Amino acid sequence: IGKLKLIDDDFVSISNLHRQPLYSFQDVNKKKIFAAKSKLKALNPEVTIETHDVFFDDKNGEELLLNTDVIIDATDNIKSRQRIDQISKKLKIPTVYGALFRFEGQVSILNVNGSAGYNELFPNSNTNGEDSCADAGVLSMLPAIIGNIQALEAIKLIVGINNNLIGKLLMYDGMNHKTEVIEL
Repeated sequence: IGKLKLIDDDFVSISNLHRQPLYSFQDVNKKKIFAAKSKLKALNPEVTIETHDVFFDDKNGEELLLNTDVIIDATDNIKSRQRIDQISKKLKIPTVYGALFRFEGQVSILNVNGSAGYNELFPNSNTNGEDSCADAGVLSMLPAIIGNIQALEAIKLIVGINNNLIGKLLMYDGMNHKTEVIEL
């Protein structure tokens, strides 16, 4: 991987530290994208990291995702997921979807070779009256587990090997340590 594009307008907060291992106490109150860029450059100084200190929305989404080979959806809200899916389909960019809630996580590869997208899989998703991860909580190590699976799937997409989550949904139950893959 030679280039990463980071899009986020949020700041690192103490409440992020238990579930986002990229950040440390010294990063609190710093912009997430700049703290992330610093850590990632320390791991691999050869990687190019393009940062966008903006909230991803209907106005800027398409422009932000142009010239992207793979989208890794690590967002925490349905509206952004829905917009990412629309752009992914329009620009024909595969999306590695990941979602978390309490003790559970999901991963899938969407919008590849006619496979379903987020909006097709979850047509009744809405942004009203639902529990957010901030309200309901997320098991602290779950983002690392799901994020690592997403990273693996993105690498497999890029190099063209064994994309066994195209058209499938991996569901991880952290409470019972069970993983299930279902056909979509």
